[in-house]
Amino acid sequence: MPRHMNRRKRRGVSTRCVSALALALVLAWVFMITHLLSQEPTPAPTPEKPHTHTGRKNHTKKHHRRHKKKKRTPAPTASPTNELKAAHCWPFNRQGRYVKNTIQKPVNKWRRFRVGPRKDLENFVAPMLKKLGLLQTKYMDWNVYVGLQFKPDYEKNYLVAPEGALITSIPGLKEVFGDKEAFARLWSNCAQQVASLPITDGEKQKICSFTRPAINAVHKMTDVGPQLAVEGGAQAFFDIVDTPSAWIVKPQRRYLSLGMHLAVLRESDAASLDTLASWLSKEVPVEEKLPHYRTKQPGEFTLQQYVARPARLDKRKFDLRVWVLITSLEPLTVFMLDVAFPKISVVDYTAWDFPANASTVNEKCMHVQLMAAEVCVKKINARHMYPYQYPGVTRPDVHGKVGGRSFFENLRLDDNDLLGGEEAWREWQERLWPELEALIMRPLLLAKPALHKHEARIYGEFDGDLSRKYHRVALVSPDVIYDADAKTWTLEEINTNGLFQLGVDDGGSSFHVDEGYTEAWLQMSGVDEFPNSHKYQKILEERLNDFCESEGCTEWEKSVLMRSAHATAHVNSGWYRVWPPYDCGQECGPRSTLEKDAGLRALHERTASPLAKKHWTFLRKLDRTAGLLGGDGEY
Repeated sequence: MPRHMNRRKRRGVSTRCVSALALALVLAWVFMITHLLSQEPTPAPTPEKPHTHTGRKNHTKKHHRRHKKKKRTPAPTASPTNELKAAHCWPFNRQGRYVKNTIQKPVNKWRRFRVGPRKDLENFVAPMLKKLGLLQTKYMDWNVYVGLQFKPDYEKNYLVAPEGALITSIPGLKEVFGDKEAFARLWSNCAQQVASLPITDGEKQKICSFTRPAINAVHKMTDVGPQLAVEGGAQAFFDIVDTPSAWIVKPQRRYLSLGMHLAVLRESDAASLDTLASWLSKEVPVEEKLPHYRTKQPGEFTLQQYVARPARLDKRKFDLRVWVLITSLEPLTVFMLDVAFPKISVVDYTAWDFPANASTVNEKCMHVQLMAAEVCVKKINARHMYPYQYPGVTRPDVHGKVGGRSFFENLRLDDNDLLGGEEAWREWQERLWPELEALIMRPLLLAKPALHKHEARIYGEFDGDLSRKYHRVALVSPDVIYDADAKTWTLEEINTNGLFQLGVDDGGSSFHVDEGYTEAWLQMSGVDEFPNSHKYQKILEERLNDFCESEGCTEWEKSVLMRSAHATAHVNSGWYRVWPPYDCGQECGPRSTLEKDAGLRALHERTASPLAKKHWTFLRKLDRTAGLLGGDGEY
């Protein structure tokens, strides 16, 4: 008999065993359910009393009590007057024009975006674009790219952008006035640019006073060691210096005021070219002494004359960050946010006699380090950093920690007494803000010829078919300071890669809060294809056709005029068109307008193409009929 026939037959599991096992599982399940139902329910955690887990490490009541932060009591602020209580943001009423907390829009699968590699773009702008209905992609199938200005090494990105796309970068913007050395060159070449303009010498001087005198100084390596070279020659610097004067020495590749220091130029230092060269060699280092202040390119610095008598908020020096949106270079179309963001020193400014008295020359927290720099906060009591509520914006109708009421109540334009809330607000409307508008536009108009050359270099020709295949916009953020001696504003620099996020709206940890400003400029740029255009499209087309019948327009010119009209119709959250100047009639009150500025008009007309002239005329015609297109006071 075969061997396998002798093996014992394997037995299976009996039905009785299976039934017993199933019964045991059912009884266990019933017991567990009964036990859970008999327990007291655990209350849900609440903001007032955080939920804790008994016995778990770092989650005991003792731990929470030990690290509980005390609520800070803000410094008292004077009661607002009736005029400040009723004040609306100027120049337009903001009621009903916010886009903050916009609901999620339906996803448009045909509208995709990419953002640049920076935290504010990835963590703030990208979620906002998703909220507007766009899909994020990592490939080249995007319609919208929001990022930094392209560096020269990455200019090929301009040539590979998809047709009809939107890019937040304009060729040459950083190289013409965004870099510190470029901004200094724009000032040094200004006199030559305006020499042939048909305006008075006073108007020419006003154009070139958009910033204080500045030069570039670079250490170059030679056979005998590093030698200092002044751009334009030492004689050019010698001709512009006054004594005594203070100069702020800025590393050209650093930000957040890192590596900056003040240098005082006395009469003995400017006695001759040799003494001036010796002073420059001493004050312009080959590299910073402290390792964490050293630049990526050691020895490259820009010297800019320092504003020794700035406006103050009570006793604190401050400057302002302004947001400006360029939606088109040709024709030039510029929008401006109608509020600025103060950056205030954490120490009192006691150097009104500076630089004659140079005892405070090394006080960086007083002169250079604004906006609560870490090195300065360590030296003071952080609980009482400011003697008033921090004014996050220049709006008197916003109260609280980031409100702007305290800005006007503590504004001091010179060494005299405070202006007072109502007087400061009136001065702001009638003089200070219009002067700020004109100041911003001067370097933009001065830079147009150079920007045209950059575009022609990249695309082969200026305003050709290749450059017209997609749209380019740019958000720039100038820093301005009020000069008490000149009694007007002056530009410190123009940031072309500034932060896209002002702050976090978390109820108290940020000095500045974004009240829909970023979402607004994205919509004005056309990231979601102007969603409100259906409300006025038919009337706008009729007006555009009537205009083009009398003026003559090509199809390309029609599309440019239409896009500018859409951008103007979608302004909200405080944005408004500053160039071509918005024709607001009596709404603007007793103030000067940019169209009456002879210098700006002369700069505009020297490079104005036929399209730019049609653009100016058409938009201002629409301004005068505001309300007829949109039905809500905005067209």
